[in-house]
Amino acid sequence: MKKLLIILLLIGTTLQGKYTKHKHIERWYQNKIAPKLYGSTEVKYKGIRADIITNAYACEVDFAYKAYEGIGQALYYGIIFNLKPCLILITENPRKDLKYILRAKRVSKKYNIKLMTVDKNINIKEIK
Repeated sequence: MKKLLIILLLIGTTLQGKYTKHKHIERWYQNKIAPKLYGSTEVKYKGIRADIITNAYACEVDFAYKAYEGIGQALYYGIIFNLKPCLILITENPRKDLKYILRAKRVSKKYNIKLMTVDKNINIKEIK
């Protein structure tokens, strides 16, 4: 039991370092992006909370390295809210994030997900 606890603590510490090195948290980005898209943040429906809802889109906002998770969430939000799915990837390090953007682009084209990126200066760019 002690070994398991030590292993979990080490894993937690390692992951914590990876996920806390951001300039801002996701919610900060959501709050900055939503007004630019004329949307609302943290919209709830049937126990589901979408990051941003606009008149046409249900958006998931995630760091680029979480693109795979974000794709699923965007699709699910689109279904639940009966809106088009949208994924907005946060790119604090464009060079490192490019591979995730390209992968998300491929999936977004196939499944009609609007794909956008936002940098640390809140410059929003649609990826086609």
